[in-house]
Amino acid sequence: MTRLLPALLAALLVLAGAPSSAPAQAPPPAQLEVGLVSADPEFLFWVGRTAMMAAGGAGSDEERERYLRIAVRAFERILALDPGEVRPRLELARAFFLMGEDSRAREQFEKALAGDLPPAVKGNIAAHLDLMQRRKRWFATLGFALAPDSNIGASDDEDTFHLGPLALRLNDPAEPDSGIGFHTWGNAQYFHPLRRNLNWRAVADVSLWDYPNRPFDRLWLGARTGPQFLLGPLALSVLAEAGHTRRADRPESDEFGVRIESSLRLGQRLTLYPQARWIERRYRDIGDQDGPHWSAGLSAGFRATPRLTLRGGLRMTGSRPEREDYRSRGRGLDLGASYDFRFGVTAALDASVARTAFEPDWGLLTRGEAKRRDRVRSYRLSLHHRGWKLRGFAPRLSVSREERDSNAQLQNYRRWHGEIALVRRF
Repeated sequence: MTRLLPALLAALLVLAGAPSSAPAQAPPPAQLEVGLVSADPEFLFWVGRTAMMAAGGAGSDEERERYLRIAVRAFERILALDPGEVRPRLELARAFFLMGEDSRAREQFEKALAGDLPPAVKGNIAAHLDLMQRRKRWFATLGFALAPDSNIGASDDEDTFHLGPLALRLNDPAEPDSGIGFHTWGNAQYFHPLRRNLNWRAVADVSLWDYPNRPFDRLWLGARTGPQFLLGPLALSVLAEAGHTRRADRPESDEFGVRIESSLRLGQRLTLYPQARWIERRYRDIGDQDGPHWSAGLSAGFRATPRLTLRGGLRMTGSRPEREDYRSRGRGLDLGASYDFRFGVTAALDASVARTAFEPDWGLLTRGEAKRRDRVRSYRLSLHHRGWKLRGFAPRLSVSREERDSNAQLQNYRRWHGEIALVRRF
């Protein structure tokens, strides 16, 4: 009985403002918002559906937006209680669609497709996905985080250098720097339809790391633009790109190149993401490291259920700077999964391993084989609550472990780092 009391009180407050001719006239937004305190899924669904219908007859854009926001909060609250519910997820996707928040609508529609849906519903979802891919749209992400790090510069704390049979102890070995930084990042994308199967796409990125120890401060600015071709289940972007890096408040490098990004839907649950990139990087003060860098990869996302998403990918990298001992080729493997738990918690676990082989001999700088060989492993656990928002920003907690093992001396490191972040999607 005590559990039903908040729902009954909310229902009385909501219905108190509705005239006897309801549902011809919806309750005002303020009274529907009172109903969001309920923990009763059926009542919350009624609040969400009522807000959705009221949005269709709203007298102004501001009122329509407010009703849709109420609907989103109601359906998100239901899914926080039980992520397996399909109908609220579909209604949530439709609310995002009506608000023009296509990336969030797509995510919910794709999660719903992982469930057991009637053919007519699947067809309706496909129509929404197709329309979102073709209409003029933009979306963005903005985040702020406190970022503790046990080894900011990824330094090796070894104090001995081996020269043949001799072991030489260093007078001033490097000591890993630890501290708490502040990380700010953002991404904005804009799609402008040119023809039925052709968009023009523009992307901008920024990432700023600020530490108490200024030498570790860094700023990355990037932009890319080009056509996006829509070929049935394939979306293919061919983008020209440019980037600039600053370190310790000084310009470090500039880069220019081309990137290919694509997504290919294979059925309702599986999507492939082939990608390739080539850039020419130029350093301001270190001319012998100028040269081309390239990468290519294939990743996949699989919606196993509406609550479980699996990820994986293979990648290859290469660089040809003027300085020969830094010319390298590499390959990597990425695996990950995320799961929506009850009570609104989503957990994600990712792991990766990368191997890099340097082309020239490093001579006495390596132990064993003359050519340098690196292996980097990383693991990341992140948690966020789907229903918690602070002025639209969602809290997220992540912790990562990174390790590099190398046959090159003084190149190994171990590192713990994490983020306590607030992230907002627009």
